[in-house]
Amino acid sequence: MKINLNEASTRRGIAMFIGGCAALYHVTLGHGELPDFNQVVEKAEFWLSLAAQVSGAIGILSPDRPSLENADE
Repeated sequence: MKINLNEASTRRGIAMFIGGCAALYHVTLGHGELPDFNQVVEKAEFWLSLAAQVSGAIGILSPDRPSLENADE
């Protein structure tokens, strides 16, 4: 599994992953104190930031076009 920075999906994935990380930081630690975990997981912002991170990771790790190396199988 290679990361190809020339593909648009990789660049979008990086941007989405970084945005998701920033949003998650803001939701959890952005107020300068440790939050109550039970209150954090009840917020929609927590789950949306996690979804952005997962979506970004998928965009980084998956190619735009399927490879033709295993087309014979």
